[in-house]
Amino acid sequence: MVLSSGITTLIHVFICWILVFKLSFGNKGAALAGSISYWINVLMLAFYIKFSPSCVQTWTGFSNESLYEVLPFLRLAVPSAVMVCLESWSFQILVFLSGLLPNPELETSVITICINTTAIILMIPFGLSSAASIRVSNELGAEDPKGARLAVRVVLVLGVSQGILVGLALVLMRNVLGYAYSNDASVIRYVSTMVPILAASNIIDGVQSTCLKIIHFVKHLGIVRGCGWQKIGAYINLGSYYLVGIPLSIVLAFVFHIGVMGLWLGITAALTTQMLFLLIITARSNLEQEVKCTSIPFFFLLFHAMALGKSKKGYGKGILNMEYLHVRVGTFKNRVECIFCIIGNAICSVFNQVLTRVHRHQNAVPPLLPRATAISSSM
Repeated sequence: MVLSSGITTLIHVFICWILVFKLSFGNKGAALAGSISYWINVLMLAFYIKFSPSCVQTWTGFSNESLYEVLPFLRLAVPSAVMVCLESWSFQILVFLSGLLPNPELETSVITICINTTAIILMIPFGLSSAASIRVSNELGAEDPKGARLAVRVVLVLGVSQGILVGLALVLMRNVLGYAYSNDASVIRYVSTMVPILAASNIIDGVQSTCLKIIHFVKHLGIVRGCGWQKIGAYINLGSYYLVGIPLSIVLAFVFHIGVMGLWLGITAALTTQMLFLLIITARSNLEQEVKCTSIPFFFLLFHAMALGKSKKGYGKGILNMEYLHVRVGTFKNRVECIFCIIGNAICSVFNQVLTRVHRHQNAVPPLLPRATAISSSM
C-alpha cells in the first residue's frame, strides 16, 4: 500500500500539472486529476491482489459467502462512517460559514488553507494511531493487558510529542506558510495570524485522533457480544462538534465579529471537548475486562469453522487447523483448550471421511476440512 500510494502521488503531480497548466482546465483539472489518481491507486491494488503470490491464500474470488457476515460488518461500518463523517462535515461547514462573513473571498481562502494544512498534518497522528490500534488489539488478543496499556501510553506520548514539534515548526514558518497556497499579500498576512491557533489545535487533534482510533479498534472486538462500544466515537463527535464546536464558532464569528479566527476557535473548542472525553474513556478502560471480551469460546470457533468449511470454495485450504485456532483463541495458556483443539481436529477428520464417502458418488463436494484431514493422516 505504501508503494502504491507513493507511485500514485508521483503520477498525480504530473497529471495535475498537465490538466491544470498545459490543458488550462484550472480548478476542474485539479478535481479531475484527483479522480484519475484515485482510480490509478485502485487499479494498482487490484492488479496486486490478482497477480501477487502473497494474495493466493487470502483472496479466492467473489462468492455468496461474502454476504454471510454482512450484518455484523454493517454494525461496525455504519457507526464508523458516521464517526468520521461527523468530524469531516464539521470542518466543511466552516467553509460555508466563512462565505457569510463580510469579506467572503478572503475569509473562505484562509479557512480553506487552514483546513488543508490540518488535513496534511493529521496524517502523522493518523499513522501513529493506526499502528497503535493494531498493537493494542494484538496485545489484547494475546491476553496481555499490561502490554496493551503500555502501547496506549507510548502512542499518547508520541502523539503529544509530534504535535508539539509540528506546532513549533508551523509557528516558525508562519510568515511563509501562506506562499504555499497563494501569492495574495492579504491572504498570506491573514494566514500568519492564524498559525498559532492552528498549531495549538494540531496538538489537540493529534491526541484525540489517537485516542479515538484506539478506542474504536479495541472496542470493536466485542461487537459479536453486543457491547455497543463501537458507537461511542459517533456520540462523542456529535456532541463535541455539533453541540459545542459549530454553535461556538457561529457566536465568535458573527456575534463577536472575530471572523475566521472565531470559526477556528470554535472548532478548537470542539477538539478539546472531544479529546477530554476520549482521554477519560481511555484512562478508565478496563483492559483486563477487554481481554475477557476478546476471548472467543473454543466450541464457537469449532462449529463456526465447520460451517464455513462446507462451501465449495472451502475458504481455501480448510479453516479449522491448529494455526487458525492458535491465532483466534490467543496464546493457549489454558491447557484444557489445547486438548479441546486436538479433539476438535480429530472430530473434523472423521467428519471429512464420512462426508467424502457419502457424497463420493456426486463428485461435487470436496472434503469439509482438507487440512484437518491432512493433519490426521500425517499422525
